[in-house]
Amino acid sequence: MEDTLTRYYGLHSNTVEKPVQPCLALEIENTNREMLRSELYDQAHKLRQMKGEDLEGLNVEELGQLEKKLEAGLSLVINTKEERTLNEINKLQRKEAQLIKENRQLKQEMKMTLHREKLVTVNSELINNVSISSNSTPPLDGDSPNSSRLPLRS
Repeated sequence: MEDTLTRYYGLHSNTVEKPVQPCLALEIENTNREMLRSELYDQAHKLRQMKGEDLEGLNVEELGQLEKKLEAGLSLVINTKEERTLNEINKLQRKEAQLIKENRQLKQEMKMTLHREKLVTVNSELINNVSISSNSTPPLDGDSPNSSRLPLRS
């Protein structure tokens, strides 16, 4: 008899559970969907309140809590901004120091180049002067425009 009852309940429970399972899964899915929809609405409402919208339903205590949340968030934003600004300033100061160093080096190179050019110019003038003096023959007596014509004595 127990076997008969077990088979009977086993038979009916399998038959009944199969159609119930899809309904149960659908019901769970619907419940999850409703919870997510409700959470989405709440979060959107909180966001609007953080933007300063939809505040009419809040009492003084809730407005105070919202103010504290906003101040905390603003404090984080200010700290982040200050940190990034200081990092940017430090980066620009390092770049400035590097450019000053490069500028000094370039000025030194310019001085050296100008000094070399002066030496080359002076050397060229000396070479030209020496070349002109060695190529020119001294004037003979009487050939010079300043010399007076005197008879030669033998």
